[in-house]
Amino acid sequence: MTYSSFAIRAATLALLVIISTIYLTLPASAFQSNDAIPLNAHKKSYGSGWECDQGFRRTGQSCNAVIVPENAYLTTVSFGRGWDCNHGYQTSNEACVTVTVPENGYLAPGGDDWSCNRGYRQEQMQCTAIKVPENGYLSDSALGTGWRCERGYRVTGETCEAIKVPQNGYLTDSAYGKGWDCERGYKAQGDTCAAVNVPNNGHLNRSGNDWKCNAPYRQTAQRCTLTR
Repeated sequence: MTYSSFAIRAATLALLVIISTIYLTLPASAFQSNDAIPLNAHKKSYGSGWECDQGFRRTGQSCNAVIVPENAYLTTVSFGRGWDCNHGYQTSNEACVTVTVPENGYLAPGGDDWSCNRGYRQEQMQCTAIKVPENGYLSDSALGTGWRCERGYRVTGETCEAIKVPQNGYLTDSAYGKGWDCERGYKAQGDTCAAVNVPNNGHLNRSGNDWKCNAPYRQTAQRCTLTR
């Protein structure tokens, strides 16, 4: 055997020893196929692949047990943290803490928050009484002041002020604007209702707060004139 042949065989043997050492030190998961189903898992009911059993959560190519905190329960979904808090508790980091309901409040339907009783509104972590002014009433909306003015009154700051309806005017049901409008044949001018002066050969428009010329007349300034 020549020296070169001996050197080749020695190098080959050393390489095999290195490969064997690497093979023996690798974890079993390194030889596991992505299609292989790990412990505490099952094949998906649709498509390909696998998913963890209930009570376990996927971490890489394995399924680890879900740690359910006190006052919580396992969920049936295969995603998320795998648990949810019982009714009357809310999530805080990885725990479930009691929902503290203030006086004049109640647990929200979901059970993980609270709301104020009617006639109260949330201010920070308390329920404070809504102060309804004279000639006002509680509204069902959770937004805004929590109250509205009765018909014939309008909001002015924290009070309900009587709407002054001018002569030839009437109250409107709208909660916005001035709260009144002019009768047909009149139009608003400031805080009054002024009569619409319809010229000869003219008529009130559909809204009744202005005028138009009869055909074949056309408006010229404040008159209706024939044009040729």
